[in-house]
Amino acid sequence: MNGESLAIIAIVLLMCAMFLRARKQAAALLALPLTSVPAMHLIGRGIARLLPRSDFMVESFPFLVILAGAVIGSAACGLLSLAIPKRRGKTIYVLFSVIFQVAISVGYWINLL
Repeated sequence: MNGESLAIIAIVLLMCAMFLRARKQAAALLALPLTSVPAMHLIGRGIARLLPRSDFMVESFPFLVILAGAVIGSAACGLLSLAIPKRRGKTIYVLFSVIFQVAISVGYWINLL
């Protein structure tokens, strides 16, 4: 799943670059939290390789790192949504961002089983 994580991060960063090119800085900033779960997955894989092997490391550590990525991304979406003026837009942004992060986290967890 490392390649998929890099692809997701690259696509979101390219979206941000297109938003910035179109002079929509707010939209570019709102897209960045979508990279939290794939980035934490890659960071967790790197850390897991450096630490000694144990039952905790093999079974629980990757799940906890991905969960931390989802929590961080969801919190960032909530904080960034404060900049959206309309309540409907704020609700839709937070809802779809959290659904995306939960779905991708579940995909990573299924891959770890």
